[in-house]
Amino acid sequence: AYISPVNEPQVAWCSPRQEGSPWRNSDIKKLITALDKSLSDNGLNNVKILVGEAAGLHYLYGTAPDLLKRFSANDAPDRQIERFFDPRSPDYVGNLPHVPLLIAGHSYLSDKTNAIMKGTREKVKA
Repeated sequence: AYISPVNEPQVAWCSPRQEGSPWRNSDIKKLITALDKSLSDNGLNNVKILVGEAAGLHYLYGTAPDLLKRFSANDAPDRQIERFFDPRSPDYVGNLPHVPLLIAGHSYLSDKTNAIMKGTREKVKA
């Protein structure tokens, strides 16, 4: 029912043993837009595209200094909720028929303590 085409774009993948997609948000938008069109063109109307699979939940709502070493501030794979689902964003994909208002992220290191877990999830929700 879902295709998740991008995995952990925040990570500088260099291992042949782990899949990953070190892409900018603008690259992800291009992929999502093309995939959405292809699904429609092929009559796969029940298939949805799951955007995200961020390497950490904090990348969904914030930015991180480690990304600014490899990406420009305006095109890093961060703030993905805002970038993909705010209609004012140049990377908006929330209007595509195969993109539900869902986003995915991995919870690595966000569950070390109850306070961290609660704070992180409250930020994602907001």
